[in-house]
Amino acid sequence: MELQPKAFVTHGKLHGTVVAVLGWAGATDRNVAKYAEIYSKKGYTTVQFTAAPIVKGWGTKEGREVKNLAMALDSVLINRSSRLIIHCFSMNGFLTLTSLDSQFPELKVLEKCDGLFLDSCPASFSGFSLDNLKSHSLVMDHVYDGMIKNANFVSANAFKVYKKLQTSKFGYRLLMDTFWVKSGFSTIEAVSPYHYILNHPNLPPVITSVFSNADIVCSAE
Repeated sequence: MELQPKAFVTHGKLHGTVVAVLGWAGATDRNVAKYAEIYSKKGYTTVQFTAAPIVKGWGTKEGREVKNLAMALDSVLINRSSRLIIHCFSMNGFLTLTSLDSQFPELKVLEKCDGLFLDSCPASFSGFSLDNLKSHSLVMDHVYDGMIKNANFVSANAFKVYKKLQTSKFGYRLLMDTFWVKSGFSTIEAVSPYHYILNHPNLPPVITSVFSNADIVCSAE
């Protein structure tokens, strides 16, 4: 798993609109590529990126490391008239979007976005709860269990410890988020990606969310 994964750009024949495809936690580049190809076959330029499912720092702004994605988008959104379509897969894709918009406001990704497709997201994880911890633990299982299975004894145990550490950090962060918001030191938008988008002043005109009954993290309910 790369901590600073690459962004892949495929140039299309149609000019003016770029499609950003943001992958889910644990997805390989090959997994996401088949969805990016749907858009590239229609002639759109695509930017494919899957962030490492590791929190960069605190709050909405530091949810994911997205520097390479920002550089790729900056290279294709060269005209002021350039527009965006964004396809987010699950909460990893959603956190990628909110991190991108808050870390690189000069790109104006939501202002340039004409359509936002939220695939199996979003979910609100603001506030500490056992359900939120369980959901995060399930994501970590999905990301690391394959790596543990294929690793040697030492690496496998290191992955197991790291997986538990990430869930513990997530729980601590939820506790601190609740404290900072209730004490008035922070806003809900600063700590919750869900509320960051919900209350954003420049949302695109078309937003579509699709959920699956089989999704154990982002429930259709």
